[in-house]
Amino acid sequence: MEPHCYGVSRDRKELLRAYQIGGHSKSGQSEGWKLFRLDDVIDLSVTDDSFQGPCPLYNPNDKAMATVYCCL
Repeated sequence: MEPHCYGVSRDRKELLRAYQIGGHSKSGQSEGWKLFRLDDVIDLSVTDDSFQGPCPLYNPNDKAMATVYCCL
């Protein structure tokens, strides 16, 4: 996935808005915009991969987040 925005919800849950580029998804859609609650994330690995910049339809003013700590 390509992380775009990190912040917290109104109930103070850490959130990550990212564009998933492949792999497994509970929704069955392995590509597209996803909102992850970080306390639900398991088996995370960080890679040296990079991406060019914001994906199409990226909105840095994510309404799911009460507070945005960082974004593209």
